[in-house]
Amino acid sequence: MSALFNISSRLCNALLVLLILLLVTGCGGSKSTKEPIKPARRQPIERSSDFQRYNAFDQDLSHLRSEKKRYKRGAHRNAKTVWPRLFSLYALPKVNNARVDRQVQRFTKDLGYLQRTQVRATPYLHAIIEQVEARGIPGEIALLPVVESAFKTNAYSRAKASGLWQFIPSTGKIFGLKQNFWYDGRRDVHAATGAALTYLTKLNRMFDGDWLLALAAYNAGEGRVGRAVKKNIRLGRPTDFWSLDLPRETKDYVPRLLAV
Repeated sequence: MSALFNISSRLCNALLVLLILLLVTGCGGSKSTKEPIKPARRQPIERSSDFQRYNAFDQDLSHLRSEKKRYKRGAHRNAKTVWPRLFSLYALPKVNNARVDRQVQRFTKDLGYLQRTQVRATPYLHAIIEQVEARGIPGEIALLPVVESAFKTNAYSRAKASGLWQFIPSTGKIFGLKQNFWYDGRRDVHAATGAALTYLTKLNRMFDGDWLLALAAYNAGEGRVGRAVKKNIRLGRPTDFWSLDLPRETKDYVPRLLAV
């Protein structure tokens, strides 16, 4: 019985040692599986031709931005080639009038305003002069955006007029300026200039070649100016701009352009 007990004891001890060895081996294996896996080295991405074109385009934009800043700083030098040409196209009659003198005084008290407006006008003035000259319109009208919008392409009024030439939506559509969610022709300088000059030419014919009446009608509407002319005819009064009963804004509008 004692011998049997000894055999069983030795067998248990052997099994215990074997179990311990298995556990140690198992722990060693699990430890090796938990070591961090190093990520594979990334291969450099081959840039497509589209990406390269975009990169070149972005560099061109950076160049244009710096050129724009330089252009603005030197606007007064560029103006030397534009203004004499514009002055040579002046054709409105010279006027000695107290209303014009008052507007001149307003401008001379704030020369900074004119300088800022001139800087804004410089990128667009050449294209506007081209259209004015091609149509045989007095050169002074190229400066009408000074009065309308101070040459701000994004100018927007309470009456919903927009752009350099301040077209309201309905008049803009009449003269071919498309307006939708993506595009507003009133802010397209080339398109809006063409539309404005077409409208002014029409008004000039309507008022028998009188540009001052045409300008007044551009501001107040042809109906308002037409009624003022008919009223003076009935009363036996002159029908020139200076003699008409017009809104205060219009009475200042034409003298303001002449003052510019």
